[in-house]
Amino acid sequence: MILERVNHDLRSNNGGTIYLPPNPSYNNLDIPALHEAATSQKYDLTTKFRFNGKTFVYCQGIVKGSSGEYANAKLIASKGAVSARVMAITYSTAKIGSHDAGIEEVTIEQDGITENEYKYGHMIIGHQGEAGVQNRGIIANTATDAVTGLATFYLDIPLSHPTVHDTTAIEVWKCPYGAVEWGGVDYQYTSVLGIPMVNVAQGLLDGQFVWLQTWGPCWVCPGAAALGASVEERQAVFDTQGQLAAPATTKDDLQIAGFLIEKTKDEYTSTAAYDGEFIMLQLDP
Repeated sequence: MILERVNHDLRSNNGGTIYLPPNPSYNNLDIPALHEAATSQKYDLTTKFRFNGKTFVYCQGIVKGSSGEYANAKLIASKGAVSARVMAITYSTAKIGSHDAGIEEVTIEQDGITENEYKYGHMIIGHQGEAGVQNRGIIANTATDAVTGLATFYLDIPLSHPTVHDTTAIEVWKCPYGAVEWGGVDYQYTSVLGIPMVNVAQGLLDGQFVWLQTWGPCWVCPGAAALGASVEERQAVFDTQGQLAAPATTKDDLQIAGFLIEKTKDEYTSTAAYDGEFIMLQLDP
């Protein structure tokens, strides 16, 4: 497996910049179709597109659940895209082999792994009270060897501490941008990845590739409580359905989306306010 451990920054025809992740499979210079949900993959997952002061991330959508439960809500600008990934390799002290510090690849004992199934995912090496806990990104992986039962994972940063088989714990997550869905009912246990750029009817986003805005000025349609309806509202948060709202005193722990960048009261007094729906989105610079 040939690895490229550097990022590639490509200039598209409209002057935007495409930021490819390490070890890219697609070197596409076409101007991204931000408004489309495509059935074929054109960029690596996690590819970023920076244009006109905004940043977008390439991802793949899924339908989760049945009969509409936890399926994709109809996409409007105020719906947040959440990661439906669960821990792919759960906490274990028997999965990782023994490795010296300073290397950039580790072997994992796990049946059924396919090549690059974990690409752009994350590995937690060490757990809870263990010394030398390490968080590493995965830039590629081999398939499980039929004889040894091992797969090789290539890391974005070398190990700072050695690992010991049957002692060092690991947890492994697949790429969070590889399975995203739109915020719907009862999503309080998820985090928003970005604002979708497309409109797709409920339950129909199943495998398509789409772009999420993660940074920059963003015009949104708020949820139940309009942003800026009260004087001096500035902070915008995602509610449990992935919609934008002003934080309530009882919901101070909601995920921050960004900050309003327009006035919420008239020019001369503090007695009037209007709904502010233009925010500086601050999910991923």
